[in-house]
Amino acid sequence: MNISNVYRYKLESFLNTRGCLQDLSPFYYKEDEQDLYLLAMKNDRGRLQSLSRWHDVFSIRRLANWLNKLGYSADDVYFINILLSRLGYLFDIDNRERLDKDIFILYYTLQLVSLKGSIMSDKEKHQNYMLRFLCFELGMEHECYSKLKIADNCIFFETENLGLIPVKEIVSTIFQFFDVDEKNEKELLAGIVNFQLSSLDFICEDDDELFRINFNDTNEYLIYPDEFMSAYMKDKKVVFQAISDSFNEYQSSYNLLISNFIIINYAYYILQSRPKCLLALQKYIADDRLFSQIVTTLAYRKVGITHAGIEKLGLGDFVKPGLNERTRLFNLIYAK
Repeated sequence: MNISNVYRYKLESFLNTRGCLQDLSPFYYKEDEQDLYLLAMKNDRGRLQSLSRWHDVFSIRRLANWLNKLGYSADDVYFINILLSRLGYLFDIDNRERLDKDIFILYYTLQLVSLKGSIMSDKEKHQNYMLRFLCFELGMEHECYSKLKIADNCIFFETENLGLIPVKEIVSTIFQFFDVDEKNEKELLAGIVNFQLSSLDFICEDDDELFRINFNDTNEYLIYPDEFMSAYMKDKKVVFQAISDSFNEYQSSYNLLISNFIIINYAYYILQSRPKCLLALQKYIADDRLFSQIVTTLAYRKVGITHAGIEKLGLGDFVKPGLNERTRLFNLIYAK
């Protein structure tokens, strides 16, 4: 299963609502309501079953009993169900509107995919940050995602009685239940398990694939963590110029997404630990109007640095008031 193609298709759909349909077999998109498409697979009758509602295919009560006998608590089962449901939700496409949530889901997913092959010495810190906030944007409860931990490119779930268990091991245990207990929809259930395992591999398991979204944008390389940090350490002016370019009013929607990701990278990987570096950017920009757009975007995104943090640097007056989630395309880049 090539989950990376599904992610690229979701990305394309976010930027281009009239894009051509693609063959993603064995996956399909089911229109749940107007302009809301759920990632799905076909059941034995050829009907589409949403992967975010995977638990509709079998008896969740019998699965809970099975897992309880193996030592999983009722809360464990509840949170595991939520987690595996969100793997489907991760790839759902909502063309009804564009929200911050959509940008962050795409961003955190891309960072996780990129970080699994990272050479950063503290990459697990970054992986766990990205995972935690991805789960938050996917609507998971804090009690649920606080039980997740990435170590050695593996996502672990902290059970109440059994300690840390790899999530992939839990999925394999659920497949054993399907094999023993479920008489119908064998092919669909096997497909669901393969999807869940492949999704976990996509966001965390190290592999030989160098994932790229391959937009026609000369600054795309700066959205990937290792390349961003390498460019910044070699010559920060390269990153500063890319940030300046991010506010070009004639960008395509593809350029705009790259611009958003570069700005978030700068906030997270640089300003979070070294907020005073923002002063060097101000000196480089040397344009109060443009710098105001940049710091307003940083304050609005709230990643790495907040409005209060900007004020501590004596730059609070550059933050424009009254911005909200509906401030034009992708919020802020075009804001005046």
